[in-house]
Amino acid sequence: MTYKPTLNSSVLSGRDETKVNFGKKVFGNTSLRLGLVLEIIEIDDEKNISKLGPEYNVLAIEQDEGNGSSTTVYKNCISIDAFGGVADYFQFRHRAAKDPKKAQKEGTIKDETGSIVLMLCLDGNSEKAVILKSVHNPSRNVLLEKDKEHYAEGEFNGVNFQVDKEGALTVTFRSATEDDGTPKDTEAGGTELKIEKDGSFEINDGPLEGDLAKTYKKPEEGQEQQEEEQQEEEDSDAIPFEKIRMDKTKKTIDVESREDQSYKTDKNFNFEAKESMNITLKKDWIAMAEGKAAFTISQSFDIEAEGPATFKAQQLQVESKSLIQLKAQSLYQMEAGSNAIIKAPQLLLGPSPAQPAILAYDLITLGTGNLGAPVISNLIAGYSTSIIISA
Repeated sequence: MTYKPTLNSSVLSGRDETKVNFGKKVFGNTSLRLGLVLEIIEIDDEKNISKLGPEYNVLAIEQDEGNGSSTTVYKNCISIDAFGGVADYFQFRHRAAKDPKKAQKEGTIKDETGSIVLMLCLDGNSEKAVILKSVHNPSRNVLLEKDKEHYAEGEFNGVNFQVDKEGALTVTFRSATEDDGTPKDTEAGGTELKIEKDGSFEINDGPLEGDLAKTYKKPEEGQEQQEEEQQEEEDSDAIPFEKIRMDKTKKTIDVESREDQSYKTDKNFNFEAKESMNITLKKDWIAMAEGKAAFTISQSFDIEAEGPATFKAQQLQVESKSLIQLKAQSLYQMEAGSNAIIKAPQLLLGPSPAQPAILAYDLITLGTGNLGAPVISNLIAGYSTSIIISA
């Protein structure tokens, strides 16, 4: 005997088996469904039917005409490829619920971190469900606030991109993320690529800042203000990290790093500047060339060292079109292993050269005889015409 309750209002009505058309439910399923990805069926799993990629079991929340809402698990759902070609494709993996059994038991998508998706069934067949797209997960805070105006933001497994109302693009690496959006490695995260509204380009590996350093889950009451104050304090102490910047407005390129920079090429390395080239070093400057080194200077060439300076060469040649001047505040020493040759029309030696040098091999003197005893003689020949020395 079937129990048939007496309803106390004409607004309510009883439901019997004639109102549930199971054939239509299986083969006439043409409604767009909203669901939660419960599980991933990997391509090498024997339960994977299509072998076109990972398949998904999806918990859908359905409204069956006048029979109220219910939940149904659609198995082996495939996900669409945005381009669908051999050379052109875009595929990605959806995140599954952390606790599929709990989600199925509760029959709700609230507080779930798995992907929320829209589905349709091919040919209206409930056994051939296809995931069309994803929708906003209510467990993540809203990003499209009014003051951001024309704005877009997206993220996949810790790689975040934003395009603001000025058209500026920012791509940030946060490191791989947990299901709730928390970065797994905050020390690794922070690398950022930016194209600014003036066309300037920058890439740096500074630390994570602002909302990107936090989870996307809604903060508890009072927590949001506390985190903002903490972030402002952290931002004030932020230091520059490795950076390459091309400033289109200033027409400059800047490269910065906390430690070494290395440049390598298998062929020539060329620098060209139409104005000055300035080099400032806090420590050593070491240059080594297996071939020759050549400097061509159109104006003055100055070298100044506060410590000792050493030049070593197999042969040293110095040439000047006018003056060569060497000056020492104390000792000036020149040493040669064999001869020292100085060629000049006139050679001046001493602080106040005024006397001609005497030539040893051309020396002629004249003295008055003193019967063989030494006499005072006067030099009458053997003076140098080019060497002048001090008295």
